[in-house]
Amino acid sequence: MTMQHDVSDIKREIGEVRKALARIEDTLDRSLTTSMSREQTVVGSKPAGVSRYLLFAALAPPLLLLVWMIGANWVATPHMDQWDYEGTTLALYAEHRLTLSQLFAQHNESHLALARVIGLLSAPLTGWDMRYEVALTAGCAIFLAVGLNILICRTPSLSRLQVLSAVAVTDFAVLACTQFEVLLFGAYYFIMPSLTLVWALVLTGRPDRPTSATRLLIVYIAASIIATLSYINGIFHWFLLAPLAMASSGGKRAYSPRVIYGGIGFLVVLVYFATFTYPPYHPAPMPMSQLPAQLSFLFVWLGAPFCHIKPGSEIEIARAVGFVSVALFAAISTHILVSFRLAARSRAVHVWLILGSFVLLTGASITAGRGGWGLPAALPSRYHSFSLMFAPVVFVLMLIWGNLMSERLGKRRVRLIWPAVGLVASAGAILFALSSISGWADARVYGKQRRDAQLVVSLIDVIPDNPLLTRVYPHPDHIASIINRLRSLNLPNVILPADKILPALQTSTASLDGSRGFLDRVTPYDSTFLQVSGWAVTNSRTRPAHAVILVWRDTHGSVKPIAVLPVDGNRPDVAGALGNDGVLESGFSSYVYRTNIPGPGRITAWALYAKSPYVFPLAGAFDVP
Repeated sequence: MTMQHDVSDIKREIGEVRKALARIEDTLDRSLTTSMSREQTVVGSKPAGVSRYLLFAALAPPLLLLVWMIGANWVATPHMDQWDYEGTTLALYAEHRLTLSQLFAQHNESHLALARVIGLLSAPLTGWDMRYEVALTAGCAIFLAVGLNILICRTPSLSRLQVLSAVAVTDFAVLACTQFEVLLFGAYYFIMPSLTLVWALVLTGRPDRPTSATRLLIVYIAASIIATLSYINGIFHWFLLAPLAMASSGGKRAYSPRVIYGGIGFLVVLVYFATFTYPPYHPAPMPMSQLPAQLSFLFVWLGAPFCHIKPGSEIEIARAVGFVSVALFAAISTHILVSFRLAARSRAVHVWLILGSFVLLTGASITAGRGGWGLPAALPSRYHSFSLMFAPVVFVLMLIWGNLMSERLGKRRVRLIWPAVGLVASAGAILFALSSISGWADARVYGKQRRDAQLVVSLIDVIPDNPLLTRVYPHPDHIASIINRLRSLNLPNVILPADKILPALQTSTASLDGSRGFLDRVTPYDSTFLQVSGWAVTNSRTRPAHAVILVWRDTHGSVKPIAVLPVDGNRPDVAGALGNDGVLESGFSSYVYRTNIPGPGRITAWALYAKSPYVFPLAGAFDVP
């Protein structure tokens, strides 16, 4: 009896101790909550509601500029690497020799399997018209902007004005015309890793709906695989999303998704690099002893979208902008993680840290692979699609940090924070606006080059040895080979039929009145080129001809087409003589390689109307020795 009594007393005392510990824990929790209430108000508050109409209004201006730029400059013909990773794949498919290893083969430093698959599926339907891929690229950029806008609207502590400001910065950055090379090339796979990362965060981060383990795994794995098969920086998904790979349901967290996702990611990265070979035509990776040069390349790469202002000063401006943006990202992120621990535990803050880290990792990988070419290699427009996302990330983090500081220290003690934030944002906006104007002009030049290249490709059966094929791809024989191998698929659809053009070029051009055009001049320029100029309109004399074909003829009657020239030069004299401003851009002026002229003979010109197609002779002829 005595022992039973002692046991019951011990149990009663243990119960009292547990109650006391519970009261102490409750008191500590209330104290902790009180002491950190300001931070909790900032990062735990409900996001500010913003009208969808205002969000669409913020998206409309950059979207209209994007559509205008694309519509004025896009072309249908494949260009440069598209003849390789898409053209070669299509040719192997046409010959029934395409294997799985060739579909996943490495191109430069990436496995462009997604681009090859989309090309295989779309080319037979579209005639391998690259404008469809340009439209897909623009769509990816738009959805990237929309995804970032959703993340901004979900970010707690931001006021309505701050949300609209962040959305405007994001839309103008992500849809910027400075990335014209990616947009007009149709390189959607450049944007795909950023797009899939953002939407993985969007689809698994709804504040009003817990994410199940199944949903999280499906979204994260699908996004990461698509990104990995798009471009090499897609492999960073597996590292950056792993910390967030914990499902939340009913207040409990399941850690098994992190294990499964991390295990699959480990295998994918292992297989990726097990078959990786460093491109032999790339410069050797920069050693760690050249860390200052690597950092300089990274800064220039980050600041490149802001630097196209004054010719000759691009590198200095880009390096300064890149350094400031990295310094702001590092300082603000560190301060939030160290000084605002409650904020650091917020997923809304993690999202922006992950996106910024993704851009920096992408820049580091490009620096490692291409930094050996020197700082000018960090400036091309095709890299802007990677780095443009960094500006809105830094801007949002500045807003979050400013709100945290204001809430902790009081508005009177942080009077300099918001003017400083405004100064940085205004300086960036001015640089970006000036650079975008220059980017628009560069896009016109790039579009002109692509249109000229399309002329050369469209007449490859008429002028197969055109030296200007090097503007389309470094090896013209590769283009001819791909086109011949794709005859069975009738690809690409821009090729004009030689049987409708060559017979007409064999006829004489005598006794022409010059009412539809004139070959004004054929003069020696140097030992390599002849300078050629004139004008040409259509039969109806209401619009310029599409192009002019130069034809060489010798005294024995041999005929050879030697060049095709674009018709796009201003000729106000022609417009005045014909009384029609519609033919103002009916002039042609260009340089023709002498190497494509067989010998002494006479040069004549034929105007091309590509839609029918048909050709008709122009007045004027010149003898060449």
